Amino acid sequence: MSHGTSESAQPAPFLSLPARHRVAQVPTPIEPLSRWSELVAKRSGHRVDLWIKRDDLTGFALGGNKVRKLEFSFAHALELGADTVLTCGGFDSNHCRATAFLARRLGLVPHLLLRTADGQPVQEWQGNTLLDAIVGAEISWVTPEEYRTGSAMLAAHRARLEAEGRRVCVIPEGASDARGALGFVAAVEELAAQERALESPFDFVVHAVGSGGTSAGLHTGRDALGRPWSVLGVPVCDDGATFAAKVTEIRADLTSEFGLPSEGSGAEGGGAEGDRYLDGYGGRGYGLSSPDELRVYAELARTEGVLVDPCYTGKAFLGLFRSIEAGQFASGARILFWHTGGAFANFSAAAEWQEALSL
Repeated sequence: MSHGTSESAQPAPFLSLPARHRVAQVPTPIEPLSRWSELVAKRSGHRVDLWIKRDDLTGFALGGNKVRKLEFSFAHALELGADTVLTCGGFDSNHCRATAFLARRLGLVPHLLLRTADGQPVQEWQGNTLLDAIVGAEISWVTPEEYRTGSAMLAAHRARLEAEGRRVCVIPEGASDARGALGFVAAVEELAAQERALESPFDFVVHAVGSGGTSAGLHTGRDALGRPWSVLGVPVCDDGATFAAKVTEIRADLTSEFGLPSEGSGAEGGGAEGDRYLDGYGGRGYGLSSPDELRVYAELARTEGVLVDPCYTGKAFLGLFRSIEAGQFASGARILFWHTGGAFANFSAAAEWQEALSL
């Protein structure tokens, strides 16, 4: 029984990309956020036309934007004949949860390197960590110091697993290498088709940035198809300069490995602003929220029935919201917020949510 859709069953794409193992429920819908647009206009006097792309609807256990990248990563793992996939992330990582479930779906063993403050297992399984346990992922707990070694950490664990006789495919953090970024090159083609159906292009595409792969794919796909958008990232950790360097590196690999447009070769998009990062919305740090931030996310849920998460999409939406309030977008600008999923992380923040909503 096949768990994915064969390439031959899909319409012929405009872009020529490597094979993927199709499991995402796409295309994901684009919906107007009309009531939120009105709310912002009443509060600030700045009126924009705000829409949302619902990548929180790509599936359940595989939900969120990560599955778009993993379709390409896992196609490569199967080509290599791997029996184990090795990846890494924070203890509540959406990427690691999606990797673990897709690995089991394909009969592979997931091995996760999960970062905690002290390198010890979490005391209580919640959110994505609970789901990792349910699906039987092998977990090695690492310290922040170990995690910062990045590829060296992954290489050491790969060597250990291979010494046990495993055939290991390494998928980097967030699947944010050139192969993973292909998922969002392809997603641009999906969005372009939807845009044609709407008969009005967007001016800006705004998304959360946590490891750089989504940004690199969106920029590359935008240039490959000549779309007129500015692609704006909202860093949820580090800053725009850090991610700009990562995106440049991934884009260079997309060019050298897959022949896609190099950085600076396509349209700058979106008018005078060009591409940039909306900095300053990381708050207390990666995966940490304040009561004021959580109350904005709750207001969005109550206004539009849309749930964001406190790690990625919440901070990105907050950055967009505050930027609109501050008049950083021209009146009437058509803005697409790309919801990248992450709802399970809310369950790991239950105590913070209860505090925020009880005040």
